[in-house]
Amino acid sequence: MKKTILLLMLAVVINSCSVEVLVDGCTDFDAENYNSNADNDDGSCWYTCTDPYAVNYNLVLNSYYCEYEADVVLYLDVAGAQSLTNSGVPFLDVYIGNEKIGSMPADVGFSDVVLCDDLNPEPVHFTYQWENALSTTLSWSVRDLNGTEWYSDNDLVIANNCLSLLLSNKKLQEYKEATK
Repeated sequence: MKKTILLLMLAVVINSCSVEVLVDGCTDFDAENYNSNADNDDGSCWYTCTDPYAVNYNLVLNSYYCEYEADVVLYLDVAGAQSLTNSGVPFLDVYIGNEKIGSMPADVGFSDVVLCDDLNPEPVHFTYQWENALSTTLSWSVRDLNGTEWYSDNDLVIANNCLSLLLSNKKLQEYKEATK
């Protein structure tokens, strides 16, 4: 009888011990490789940007985002260049936020519109990149070699387009007055 009770208790203990096996895999329903049997996300999910305007369209990535870009050119008009030269400013540094992205001579002004495909080296040309929207706001400023800000603005940038930014003497003077 003791053996039977001992065997029953042993059987109960053995049956109550079960090992749960976790299945690793991608648990994100929005991922291309979602695994409905996975219990534990192992970081293996992959995604595809489906926006044909994005530079990473149809690329397989380990996180979901679409990347966009636009070309930008910033230049001075003739009167702006003359005003800066008269103020003793030899160069202007162009910043996006606090990151310097280029410099241009302050004594070179243009009477015509400068476009992104213009190869003239005096304007500042760059490609601006951002994520997850067809358009974004570009916050930029120009400063002299001493760090004095001469102008700043926010402009709408649209994916796969050219944003031509004219820094005119009028804008320089209005900014100077507004920031006194």
